[in-house]
Amino acid sequence: MVDAAQRAGVLVALADVDARPRRVALGMFDGVHLGHREVMRDATCVLTFDPHPLSVVAPAHAPPLITTVQRRAELIGALGIAEVVVIPFDARFAAYGPQEFVDEILVGALHATHVSVGRNFRFGHRGAGDPALLAADPRFVTRTVPLVAAGGATVSSTAIRSLLALGDVGGAAALLGAPFTIVAGPAAVEKRLVAPPGSSVPAPGRYLCRVTAAAGTVAAVEVDVEGQVDAAGRALLCAPAIDPRGQGPWRLDFLERPSARAATA
Repeated sequence: MVDAAQRAGVLVALADVDARPRRVALGMFDGVHLGHREVMRDATCVLTFDPHPLSVVAPAHAPPLITTVQRRAELIGALGIAEVVVIPFDARFAAYGPQEFVDEILVGALHATHVSVGRNFRFGHRGAGDPALLAADPRFVTRTVPLVAAGGATVSSTAIRSLLALGDVGGAAALLGAPFTIVAGPAAVEKRLVAPPGSSVPAPGRYLCRVTAAAGTVAAVEVDVEGQVDAAGRALLCAPAIDPRGQGPWRLDFLERPSARAATA
């Protein structure tokens, strides 16, 4: 599923990291958008979390994910960062104090010499840790990255989800730095594909997508987002040109919404 020009970052459990100095980019990084990429600049390791912290501490407010953790690793690898350390976010980890996180994970496990975070990043129990706490620690150099703008808009995962909810896949791509992508599998419903559970999907409608099959074949096809879900709550997608009995999964890169193009013609 990775383009020939890309290489996936390797997903590594914290318990499996080796002892060596690291320049660590720290964050959730859902979407790996332009702002995230600035945080990751010069990093040798990305430290992230799965699932989204809000799904544990405030499930009713958990956002749909722009990228699965596997897609995040692929995008991070394409930036030249081979190591993606994933911490399973659960109730036990949510109770970590911010200083405990710094001492045990950033310094103790990852041997961080540099730590890079976004300005709004918070960590530790109840989000008590912030960039100022990191910057006060003399054991590593902290780089705090301000918000990034693109096309007059502030880049954020929330803004991208809002654009997708409007069906503006072009606007989302401008903030992501790449097309919005769903890696879809076959559905139990006839002639349908399904998005991963908990995924962001564009507004219902028809979209032009670049489809890459597991075998590496690429084609441009129309995909209908139907606004319906299967019994497991996964969004259903209709792509008449794709035989769901074929070799999946299928990577769908959403390129444009033809109806939006016609409206501006």
